[in-house]
Amino acid sequence: MLTNVKKGLATGLIIVIIAISNQVIAETNSTEGLIVEEKEMVSLRTISITKEPTAITDNTVIATNPKRMAIEKGKEENIEASKIVIKRKTLKSVKKYLSLEEVRKKLKRDMDISKPSGLSKEEFVKLIRNMDYDYTGVFRRNAEFIWNLAHKYQLNEIFFMGIIANESGWGGSEEAVATNNYTSQMKIVKRQKKVGKKTIVYKKKILRFYTSEKKCFEETAINLRDNYLTKNGDYYNGVTICSVNKEYCEAGKHKDGTPYKYQWADEVYGCMQMILGLEK
Repeated sequence: MLTNVKKGLATGLIIVIIAISNQVIAETNSTEGLIVEEKEMVSLRTISITKEPTAITDNTVIATNPKRMAIEKGKEENIEASKIVIKRKTLKSVKKYLSLEEVRKKLKRDMDISKPSGLSKEEFVKLIRNMDYDYTGVFRRNAEFIWNLAHKYQLNEIFFMGIIANESGWGGSEEAVATNNYTSQMKIVKRQKKVGKKTIVYKKKILRFYTSEKKCFEETAINLRDNYLTKNGDYYNGVTICSVNKEYCEAGKHKDGTPYKYQWADEVYGCMQMILGLEK
């Protein structure tokens, strides 16, 4: 009889342990993104050897084998010491980036340029480093930095590169190199000139000088974000290349002399196509 009781109790204990384990596993597997539960389990360190077998009651004996293991009265462990915790944590979300082919398909003249293209940093840097038109290395040197700027200030990095390409002649402009100004950021200065006996004071736009390429690119990104691509910006007209064109650059002229309202936008868009390997 005692042997049967022992066997029965041992089987019961095993079933309890398996049930607790299955419950923890089930709750862990059923939660997507978050593991949120805490479980308390009796620490096996609270079980000790007893001299005589006893029936299972609260805080007494657990008879599992001939050694008759039990919890000794008055020597229960602190509840905190016997707690097994499944920590609450948020699983890292995996950001889904677009492939180069997907970004190429999304390229349109009237696309939204107020957010990044969708390329991962690795893919963008690889794209720029394999580009054929980087005559001075300015694109390769700054590819990772520009991707970071685009995500920090929320603008399309292909568009940003298109501005650099268009304004600096793919990095080859002597003026751009001399001033570290590859995006034609201007400032207004006062000038004086004599007209007869009078001295006339007038304002003139000149290229800003930067101590580094990176300073130019960051100031340009801030300028685009705050003034051109934000609804309360001073030059906001929308979030397309053409809407930025309205204030960023004066209207051009066609070869026959007729007005070319969006010449700058078309030139920047053409550079974007070339950067993505979609030459016209």
